[in-house]
Amino acid sequence: MYVLQIAIGFVLGPKSPLAFSMYADTADYNEWRTGRRATAMTFAAATFSQKLGTALAVAVMGSVFTALGYVANTAQSAASQNGIVLLMSFVPAAFAATAVAIMFFYKLDNKKLSQIQADLSARKN
Repeated sequence: MYVLQIAIGFVLGPKSPLAFSMYADTADYNEWRTGRRATAMTFAAATFSQKLGTALAVAVMGSVFTALGYVANTAQSAASQNGIVLLMSFVPAAFAATAVAIMFFYKLDNKKLSQIQADLSARKN
């Protein structure tokens, strides 16, 4: 379990900086497409989504732990132990696989971003 947690840390480490750079790319794309700069709205919506997602995840996790029969500061039943293992392994893996699948629809690659940056620079001049 320790090795798995360390591996997860290394894999998820770049996620936050990458997400914030994607927000900036999305703001540039929005300006390129609509002619209106909305960086603050893009970052505000992203931050709100993250906080809402965290709140929902905590609520669901609490409900799942309750349903599994988890009782704090006591020896756990076999069902709650199995549930904890699933919540630390396969459930996050399923969400990660879903996120990877969704990323196939993200079309802002280096070529497209270079075009957007050039077009935005030409508009400003």
